[in-house]
Amino acid sequence: MTYHDVPLDAIEIERRLRAYLDDLVQLAGGPVTVWRAARMAMEHLRRAADAPDNEPVTLPTTHPERIVRAVAAAHGLTADVLRGPSRTRDVSMARHHAVWELRLRRPDLPLDKIAAWLNRRDHATMVHSLKTFRKLRASGHYDEERAHVERALS
Repeated sequence: MTYHDVPLDAIEIERRLRAYLDDLVQLAGGPVTVWRAARMAMEHLRRAADAPDNEPVTLPTTHPERIVRAVAAAHGLTADVLRGPSRTRDVSMARHHAVWELRLRRPDLPLDKIAAWLNRRDHATMVHSLKTFRKLRASGHYDEERAHVERALS
């Protein structure tokens, strides 16, 4: 399997890498570590390998803030309340939903970055949220809210 029809010189490789890294920084909303850039590149390559030859492959482009606002609206809350300190059941469940949606729609974001978008402490909190929301979804809860988010983001 070949990736390029013609050999690339060092200048062209550097130009393409810089453009790709600029896109990554823009998608991530800030600085990108080498580890994170490598992980995003691998995801891109996996999708490229699975895509038909004539179909372009793109990285996820839905901004995390847009996802957070859509989830908050689906639960009748604001994004500020979702990020706030409240631990009531309604807000906690909406927060679990936000983590799940962010992970689903932005697989390039590490869990600690998702935690930062929701003003949470660390990735362990996000793991708990993912497990909790998966159980709720499996038992048939939150289908209406999921549909609302889907409509808002499409």
